[in-house]
Amino acid sequence: MKDYSWQVSDPISQEPIPPESLPTRFALTAAGLVLDGNAEQRRLLLCNRNPDTWNNWQLPYGTLVMDMKFNSLKSFGNLSECMQRIKEKYSIDYSKVAFTQVREMLEVDNITFNPKPCFENFSLKFSKSAFVWTVYYFRYYCCKLPMVQHPNNAYVWLPLDRKTLANIMDHGQFKGLPVADNVVALLRSKLNINEICLKE
Repeated sequence: MKDYSWQVSDPISQEPIPPESLPTRFALTAAGLVLDGNAEQRRLLLCNRNPDTWNNWQLPYGTLVMDMKFNSLKSFGNLSECMQRIKEKYSIDYSKVAFTQVREMLEVDNITFNPKPCFENFSLKFSKSAFVWTVYYFRYYCCKLPMVQHPNNAYVWLPLDRKTLANIMDHGQFKGLPVADNVVALLRSKLNINEICLKE
């Protein structure tokens, strides 16, 4: 089954959603950008949180998931607008649940999140764990830790050099595992993760 990943300004926003891919689950997801290393060699933390289902590299994340059904969704642009309205309506619950899950995943309480996301995108995919089509609204936040914490699951540090990033964008893999579509989309964007997070 085909997965979809896009930003609001992408041409896909004008395209219709395939009828068989209409979502019934809506996920508001906060993804943490955790950096390590010196100024010459920055690294980004990726985790394999669900090796039995997704089995891919993802950013540390937390999600507020809701089961809903909308009959008026026609295009990917409609879906983006719908997710933004849901986020506004459930902003308090989203902040409480999603950020708590990121802290639990990293096993550290005193994480400092920048209050504004530095990047946003959307993903529509068939959930292998719930067996339904799920749309994700990803919002990416620079994080600060008092010290680098290792999550209680498989993890890897991704070097942010041009060669490594180009290889991921070409092949979608790192160290033998797929990199999540939304992470590849983040790396493909013009956002300079290193500069943005160092300024926060």
